[in-house]
Amino acid sequence: MYVILLYCILSVLTFYSLFTNKISRRTQSYIMLAVALFALFRFSLGPDTRTYCKLFNELPLEFAASYDYYNARFPLFSVLMKTASVQGLDYAAFQFCSNLVVLMLICAIIYKKSENILMSLMLFIGSGVFQVYFTSAARQMLCMAIFFFAFYKYLLNKKYWVYYLFMILAFYIHEASLFTLVLPILHAGLSYFTSKHGKILIGTFWVIAFLGLNVGIQLLMPAIPMYWQTYLQACMNRPISIAGLGLQVVLMGMILWFLRYESFESLPESLRFQILVCVYSFAIYTIFVRMPLSSRVCDYLNMIHLILIPSLVVRLKQPKALKLACIGLFALNGVLLYVDVRDTARAHYFDSSIMHYPYVSIFDVDRAYEVYDFGDHRIR
Repeated sequence: MYVILLYCILSVLTFYSLFTNKISRRTQSYIMLAVALFALFRFSLGPDTRTYCKLFNELPLEFAASYDYYNARFPLFSVLMKTASVQGLDYAAFQFCSNLVVLMLICAIIYKKSENILMSLMLFIGSGVFQVYFTSAARQMLCMAIFFFAFYKYLLNKKYWVYYLFMILAFYIHEASLFTLVLPILHAGLSYFTSKHGKILIGTFWVIAFLGLNVGIQLLMPAIPMYWQTYLQACMNRPISIAGLGLQVVLMGMILWFLRYESFESLPESLRFQILVCVYSFAIYTIFVRMPLSSRVCDYLNMIHLILIPSLVVRLKQPKALKLACIGLFALNGVLLYVDVRDTARAHYFDSSIMHYPYVSIFDVDRAYEVYDFGDHRIR
């Protein structure tokens, strides 16, 4: 319940700041610090927590061996866990260190780049970033924070090689980072990709890729080696998530709605590029709609909504449009947060009631065993 209550408080403060301009940026910064500390000192208990505890506790004794652990899917993350283990830290302490890095990277960009810090915080808590990734998916959350920082600090300033350095490191933590390596090409060719010819090229590529992955692979399946056949069939036979697809459509529709009030061409270059990234994210999701990694990639790229959405909202000059935007954002993110909290509580907590959804402090980790189902795993 505390997460929903925090979201409601941030929403009220956000709307008050938008319509009255009576909450100074300094005050908003202090609120961001309070929210960051609230998140930092919480021991996150989500669907993947028991898995990460298991991984942390079962790392090989030899330091070098941890690099190749679990088929080297996330070698750098294994090394980071091993480093913490060698220093005598348990998983709770490792989680604290990881969350500290995540919050520092995210808050640094929000402080410098957000047009409304409170709205960025509202989106952080409500959009799924906090409840899905920060709470549970430690690897991807760390990569999303790295991407968020490198995107605004280096990519938008055309420091492409520094951006690539950050994202290559992120790739060795989570494979979803691979799709971020395309963004410097999109940024360098922004004027072309947003031109008539560029839009035709993007549309043609989308049609070919969609048909190739969803139709062509089925036709070529007999010629594919058996190992890859098994993997591809497992992916291609998955049902399409109507809720996931619907969410992507709503997010894309929301961006297009903002463009009703200000033409794309009149926007600053940085905003035009961020919108292009949203289109790229939507294209990735629809092309790989049957594959489980697609939603993770889109959520990864959609981190920029924390800066993009406030930038678009504050540019709305019509009071009616501003009210509609605020109501829509509050409703959409509120529903997403409610569903995330409800599903997590039902699946992984002893008491599935949202009203009793507990805040567990890193200073009282033993309490986690009373509320969360760790199975046979332990925090040590």
